[in-house]
Amino acid sequence: MKLRFLALLSAVLRTLLLASASLFLPLAALAQTSGDTTSGFEPGLIHYFAGDPSNSNASFSDGSLPTQVPLGSVVATATDSHGNVYVAISTSLFVIYGGNTIPQALKSVAADPETGRIYQVAGFGVTSCGACEGQPLSQVNISNIAGLVIDSQDNLYYSDDESQDVGTVDVVRKVDATTSIVTTVAGQWGVNNSSFSSNIGNGGPATSAVLYYPEDIKLDPWGNLYIDDNFDDEVRVVYQGSEPPPALAAEGVSVTSAQKGYIFNLAGQAAYYCTTLGSCGDDGLATSAGLGAETSIGVDAGGNVYIADGMTSSAGANVSYIRMVYAGVSAPAALNQYLNPGGGDSGAPQSGYLYPITGSGANPQYGPCTIAGCGDGGTAADAIFGSGALHLWLDSLGNLYVSDLSAHAVRKIDVSGYASTIAGIDNPSQTPPATVPVPDGGPAVGTYLNAPEQLSFDAQDNLYIADGGTLVWKASPLQAQNIDFSAFDPATVTYGASPITLSATASSGLTLQYSVSSTPSGIGKLNGSQLQIEGAGQIIVTAAQPGNDVYLAATPVSQILTVNQASLTVTANPASKIYDTANPDFTATITGFVNGDTAGTPGVYTGAPAFTTTAVTNSSVGMYPITPSLGTLSSKSYNFAAFADGTLTVTGTQSQTISFLLGQSSVAYGHVPITLSATATSGGVVSFLLLSGPGQLSGANNSMLTITGAGTIVVEAVQEGYQQYQAATPVTHSLTVTPALLTVTGPSVALTYGTTINPASFPAAVITGFVAGDTTATTLTGSAQYTTVAGTPNAGTYPINVGLGTLTLLPAAAANYAFATTVNGTLTVNPAAQTINFNPISVSQTYGNQVQLTATASSGLTPVFTTTGPASFYNNINSLLVLNGVGTVTVTATQPGNGNYMAAPLLSQTFTVKPAPLNIQVNNVAREEGAPNPNFTYQIGCTQTGVSGCFVLSDGDTPSVITGLPTISTAATQSSPPGSYPITIAQGTLSAPNYSLVLINGTLTVTQPGSYVITANPSTLTIPQGQIGQATLTITPANYYQGTISLSCGSLPANVSCVFSPATYSFPGSQNPDGSENPAQGTLTINTSAAAVVSSVKTLDKGPRMAGFLLPGAFAALVLAWSRRRATRQMTLWRVRGLVVLGLGMVSLVSCGGSTGLETAASGTITITVNGSGTTPSGSGAVTASVPVTVTIQ
Repeated sequence: MKLRFLALLSAVLRTLLLASASLFLPLAALAQTSGDTTSGFEPGLIHYFAGDPSNSNASFSDGSLPTQVPLGSVVATATDSHGNVYVAISTSLFVIYGGNTIPQALKSVAADPETGRIYQVAGFGVTSCGACEGQPLSQVNISNIAGLVIDSQDNLYYSDDESQDVGTVDVVRKVDATTSIVTTVAGQWGVNNSSFSSNIGNGGPATSAVLYYPEDIKLDPWGNLYIDDNFDDEVRVVYQGSEPPPALAAEGVSVTSAQKGYIFNLAGQAAYYCTTLGSCGDDGLATSAGLGAETSIGVDAGGNVYIADGMTSSAGANVSYIRMVYAGVSAPAALNQYLNPGGGDSGAPQSGYLYPITGSGANPQYGPCTIAGCGDGGTAADAIFGSGALHLWLDSLGNLYVSDLSAHAVRKIDVSGYASTIAGIDNPSQTPPATVPVPDGGPAVGTYLNAPEQLSFDAQDNLYIADGGTLVWKASPLQAQNIDFSAFDPATVTYGASPITLSATASSGLTLQYSVSSTPSGIGKLNGSQLQIEGAGQIIVTAAQPGNDVYLAATPVSQILTVNQASLTVTANPASKIYDTANPDFTATITGFVNGDTAGTPGVYTGAPAFTTTAVTNSSVGMYPITPSLGTLSSKSYNFAAFADGTLTVTGTQSQTISFLLGQSSVAYGHVPITLSATATSGGVVSFLLLSGPGQLSGANNSMLTITGAGTIVVEAVQEGYQQYQAATPVTHSLTVTPALLTVTGPSVALTYGTTINPASFPAAVITGFVAGDTTATTLTGSAQYTTVAGTPNAGTYPINVGLGTLTLLPAAAANYAFATTVNGTLTVNPAAQTINFNPISVSQTYGNQVQLTATASSGLTPVFTTTGPASFYNNINSLLVLNGVGTVTVTATQPGNGNYMAAPLLSQTFTVKPAPLNIQVNNVAREEGAPNPNFTYQIGCTQTGVSGCFVLSDGDTPSVITGLPTISTAATQSSPPGSYPITIAQGTLSAPNYSLVLINGTLTVTQPGSYVITANPSTLTIPQGQIGQATLTITPANYYQGTISLSCGSLPANVSCVFSPATYSFPGSQNPDGSENPAQGTLTINTSAAAVVSSVKTLDKGPRMAGFLLPGAFAALVLAWSRRRATRQMTLWRVRGLVVLGLGMVSLVSCGGSTGLETAASGTITITVNGSGTTPSGSGAVTASVPVTVTIQ
């Protein structure tokens, strides 16, 4: 048996090393390191997770630490979305509680489990229920779990495959997450394919199919279940997901024909076990290929199916490799590398084909891996595996994980198609460590794995490895770490700044490494974690953390520091010379150095400043600026930002005097500027200085004096030297400035009549006399005081008397101004305006309405109304308007005003008087089907007051105002079937002034043809032989029946006759509102004694005893037949003839049933039928009715 062979081989390979130097990979292949080897799981540390690595615990106990219990043959692990880990040994299932949500399967055995502890949830040896379908998991017997997987809803699936040992148990079962109920989803409990039949149920319900050793199970992203049906030599799928498996279409199974719950073959052929590599159908249709000792399967996000297969190579070695069924959606890199070994993408895969993508399958010259490496760093096609079993797992990114039992490693083929080892030591030749157990908590890569088998990942990307049948390892991924390196604050500093302490941190807590680069180079230097600034430019500091066994390398973070040049100041040194000599050489002092630099520090700067001055050899006596500039100065770390002037002093040899006259001694504040004039004996220009007082100097040589206030101004004339002349003695003069005068003028105020006079609300007084740009705001505080007429005076003009009130000069202006006089203002009281509030009149008015007018004037005066149009005031009441016609009406409200009020603006409202509605209504009528339509009538208006549709009685209107006639019609004809038909009225020639005619249709009701009902009271008679009996007949018309009804008896026995009184009834039509008529009544007389008029017939013993009836009856029938032939042309004549015939027939009836002599009717009970016969108004047929009368003759 192929699995038993693999199991035995795997066990041997755990202890023996197979060597075959001729099958080693080429060194070039081993050295290939291209590709993204960091995609997917990156290994960190590895720890024991379950099982007792020291074998010091003899028995299992619920609630124990997972690493302190012995486990048997661990075959699989799985994790749910809540962090619970399921561990399966061959006959039992355990849960390690994650601490978040208790799975239902665990609740049934531990209501309050402890986080991180292990509990058995299935495999308790229960056998009483057999298959145990629909039972809780804890009650279900497990034979041999081979595969384990959990879906997105946390439902658990497991394959149970103990066919060859303890009976037939080849099924895949589902454990419901919410109930823990177990159901079979594929295979049949108690049925397998031990006969190796090719008919195993593909294309039918999965639960009717046959499985034979379902070794592994997986789910795709849509929830479809894939089964490695090992002994049936097929990989199969159960369509149960939200979408069909993509590989189904690739295998030629249409989506429309695939039914949920059905099972299909994806690869291999039932009962075809292929053993020799290279002869098993690679590169062809997957369902035409053969499978070897396949041990595991996987499905990626594109629906491609991966198969871990084992065969014998052409060299006779047992090899394991990975094959892929291409689903036709997206080709993984490993497949493209196999199809295009030289690169490119010219080789394209075909949907539904089976391709070898690794090692010995892709390159048959390779044997099993026997030395370290096994192709790590190379492509999947160059990656080879040991000769033992492989188990597969795919993550959502498409990275393929492979546990290689005989190579003692877990490997990864990443999405770029490159191989690497992520756990263990990939070396089949390695020697097991002498120390047992293997040390815990080391790096995953490098820790010895005994015999890694099935894999699983949890939501945190931790890898669980079933190892050696007794342990479960948990390998944690390298954790990401981040560097927090804030930007420099400030990001720009100036040369000379203090060293900056670098404070970046790594989220891992690991020590950071800093590096520095700069432009220009050498301006930044690291001293531990401090950055020293040694020049101006740009410094880039990069923080890095390379990672360790726990953390990935962090992404380096760089920050930029800009260092500006420090600023130096160049100051010209003072100098002097004698008039008419050359300027001396100028020098300067440079200041502002930092970082211990001085002007004498070598290389701190180069060059020298340049100097300029306005003084020349013969410049006059005085002081002149010495102005420095950049010249040839230069520095890398400094800029020469500031230049300060020095002073050149020129001295003279002769003296001079000044002549200065002011021209006036006193002016008022606000005087125009005064031009000052003075001369010097040297001929040099005289300038002026303001020694004190409220003034300002400006202009050439300060010769313009501007007066800024009242007070005393002192001005000095100076000459500071000219050519060879020394400075003259200054001359001083004084000027007195008197205050300016202010005038206060009252306002002109206009108020409206009715306003209460409040002087405090009047506008501020107008103050004039300000000079020199002064204003009220800059000069005064307070306000003037007013007095004038009080109360609410009549319209007119009144004076406003003005006083200074609280007006006060501000301190800054008190010396510059004084008050002169006040000027009164004027108060004018104007007539008030008034407005009219004219309440809106409804624009919807109708002839005959009365409109109440309401308006008020704001003055309290009474408004007056005028009107135009078809309206008048009722009984001369100015506010009540009567609408006596149709048209446009305009109403105007006015108020003319008086001495204190102006006339109000006119207000007008216009509305349109519409005609009054007047109803013209057709009267409803009814008739029987087949009758002609009656004459239609109508009703005009009404005489109620205030009712819409009636006449306007206030104008004396009556129907006489209407002229003309309407047109009335209906669609109903004499042959129309029963129903309601509108009687439509049109205006025709109808006309009425001031009215709008409202035409209201009527209804014609066509009823069923008239009918009637005959009743007898009593309906049962008892008559002695030879006597008579009577019953009252009631004829009740219905459906507007009109016409004549004749009565007769049906067949009578011998010596019985009947007589009606009356024998004929006439109905005119409807008499009651509900369409019924009043019934008519008559008498039926039944005679049980023979009539004498036919006694002669009695002697004919064998002749007809009904002669008295038959002869008149026959005659009546002939007349009827003759008359009916002419019915269509002579309807009226036919009706007359019919009545005559009926009359003759009735004559025969009133004395029917007799015989000769006075014989009586035989005793017994008979039924006599009373028949009624009438006609429809159209004459189209008879209207009949009957009633039975039961007669008992005694």
